[in-house]
Amino acid sequence: MRRADLADLDAVVALHLAETRYAEQVSGTAERANTEALFREVCAAALAVDRPWVWVAEHDGEVIGVTRMEPPSESSWFAPLVAAAPAAYLSCQSVAERHRGGGVGAALIRRAHAAADRAGAAAILLHHAALNPLSAPFWNRCGYRPLWTNWELSPAR
Repeated sequence: MRRADLADLDAVVALHLAETRYAEQVSGTAERANTEALFREVCAAALAVDRPWVWVAEHDGEVIGVTRMEPPSESSWFAPLVAAAPAAYLSCQSVAERHRGGGVGAALIRRAHAAADRAGAAAILLHHAALNPLSAPFWNRCGYRPLWTNWELSPAR
């Protein structure tokens, strides 16, 4: 586990895309023509700061997992939704499929939680697809509980 840097951009974007593509199967998430470009722009900006709030897990030199969080100073858009302040926002968590179930995701989250604690975050918020068979149990094991649930019906494709 380590803090990511700009050299990890391609791997970080690839893991963001993998998470989006998996979520697309079980939620209203849809990859669009510009999804990769948008991820690249957002991730490049997140990695360009002195101490990015992006952590990666490596195995044999390959990036196999990523966690990207917005520190409380950048999460004001989300903060009014909870009484606890300040709040951080967990924007992405993804582990390569062949490495899931081995504790990589939990280790990444512990690293992100430690950073949020050091920054004085009173809460960490995230979005996830309730119907995702991997996401809901994982976040529950990490201590997260829903604030609200949205159910959507999308037209068949």
